[in-house]
Amino acid sequence: MINIILVGILSIAAFFRLINLSSLPISLFGDEIDVGYQAWSLITTGRDYMGQLLPTYIHSLSEWRAPLLMYLTAPFVGILGPTTFAVRLPVALLGVASVYLLYLLVKHLSKNTTLALISALVLALTPWHIHYSRASFEVVPLIFLLLYGTYLFVKEKYFVSLIPFVFTFYTYSTANIFTPLFVLGLLIIYRPKLNLKKNWTRLILPAILVLPMVYNVLFGQAAGRFGLVSVFNDQKIIDQLIIKRTDPWIKTSFVETIFHNKYFAYATAIGSNYITSLSPQFLFLKGDPFFRHSISEQGELLWAK
Repeated sequence: MINIILVGILSIAAFFRLINLSSLPISLFGDEIDVGYQAWSLITTGRDYMGQLLPTYIHSLSEWRAPLLMYLTAPFVGILGPTTFAVRLPVALLGVASVYLLYLLVKHLSKNTTLALISALVLALTPWHIHYSRASFEVVPLIFLLLYGTYLFVKEKYFVSLIPFVFTFYTYSTANIFTPLFVLGLLIIYRPKLNLKKNWTRLILPAILVLPMVYNVLFGQAAGRFGLVSVFNDQKIIDQLIIKRTDPWIKTSFVETIFHNKYFAYATAIGSNYITSLSPQFLFLKGDPFFRHSISEQGELLWAK
């Protein structure tokens, strides 16, 4: 009976992520087109369309991007051709697989099959996950790898879990900060007894896999990509600060400089963004105002959450 319910939940997840995949959303947006062209170039030439051989960071026309999504998409466009369906299919399948992984994770942690089934059903029906699974977004592979790595970790396969965690670095730039903090949290919570002297050879493969990204972050283009979305590089914040400190009706004083300086401005921006992302308006009522990243007039999460 449990298996039948689970198959039903996965079927629901697959339905909402695969139905009319080529036409809903109505067309590929710019980043999806870029993924398709890069994947097609990789599968046919072994290079990105800017000529780099098997790149560890992808060079696109307007920016540099983490490469994993393009490599995942390459076999699909190779078999099905460079079509909308082929570009979106790998992310949709990972979206369905994430529902199953969440079931396994919750079942293992709670020892409660009913709770695991409910968790899987909620994710299968969650608006933001359906939305992102229907387009070639990096966030779905990122979530899949985080779930997989976490599942392996709680199953006490600590060294093997490092492999999916390392691959998160190749999905999206935010993983460069989030994944190390997340793994550190797992280590603090579970405090696994790791015999590094005896098992140090198991770290070789994860170390080899992470080295190209470490190089890209320290010396390559990954740092520049992260800088594009950083508040510390937002010129609007500096411009607003200059206006506040140079308006003719403001008299510069020591107190004024305390509240109108770049450190206070950056802290305010970070706090505002964090609070906004946790607000009921964003989570349950309206969602992201940019409709590419949300369902119109619908929150990111179900009210049941």
